Amino acid sequence: NINLTAMIPSDYIKIPYGSHAILINGVYERVFSFKSGSIYTIVVTFENINDKPLIFVFGDVEPRPLSILWQIPQYILLTSGEVLFSVTGLDFAYSSVFIFFFYDRVLIRCVHLLQQLGY
Repeated sequence: NINLTAMIPSDYIKIPYGSHAILINGVYERVFSFKSGSIYTIVVTFENINDKPLIFVFGDVEPRPLSILWQIPQYILLTSGEVLFSVTGLDFAYSSVFIFFFYDRVLIRCVHLLQQLGY
């Protein structure tokens, strides 16, 4: 239920996706289908007070073409890649360290940590 007043915009309302009927003053006007992940603006105008209303629906944000669940395989691949990179990077760092480093393990760990943080 939305109370409309002339020349005053209504508040934003979250409507679940699916098909919804628009009733104006208890009279069935039209059925609209709203898709998941999209944002719509509905404009209701009257040319005269006795005329039927004109209803316009504008899609502000397009609906999602893919499901969010498609992100799960990407997370698995990224995580496994990070684990493989970290293990091989540490193995290489410890095997190729110079003899004359006194604090070699601390230095290598600091460099690896800075590399992981993006510096």
